[in-house]
Amino acid sequence: MELVKYGVYGLSEWIALITLGKREFKLHFTGGITSGGGVIPATFETKNPIVQLAIMQSGHFKEGRIKIVKSLKIDDTPFIDKNEEEDTGNSNSGGSEDEGGKEPPTDEEPPKPIEVEVGSMAEAIDYLQENFPKNMEGVIITRKADAIEKGVSLGVMFKGL
Repeated sequence: MELVKYGVYGLSEWIALITLGKREFKLHFTGGITSGGGVIPATFETKNPIVQLAIMQSGHFKEGRIKIVKSLKIDDTPFIDKNEEEDTGNSNSGGSEDEGGKEPPTDEEPPKPIEVEVGSMAEAIDYLQENFPKNMEGVIITRKADAIEKGVSLGVMFKGL
């Protein structure tokens, strides 16, 4: 996978509307500076190959308005902690199936979700990001229903949302 940083020189911010087929992308280029010390382009960064294709096929890129500032090959394989792998290994402490090693079903109920009082969707998202940073890495929540669903999947029930 490749992480590509695109830049637009001479602008501090720019929202580009790029189409690929019937799909329209709104790309937010930000962080540009023009001063006596030099020019820093407004940039947009993505590792999504479809967005990269849309940019490369766009008239803005072909005309030279959007340029590639940096391109990095990144390793997309997930990190697996060896200690965690040993803890959750495939060991069957109950013996083999022939010996009746199947564990009996438990009558325990799943733990009740934690109830958290929030005033807005932004507060709910902040709570999830602060308390579940690994589970929220790379997650974008844009709808209230998504925030509620993600909270339930993590054992959190939002009140007031």
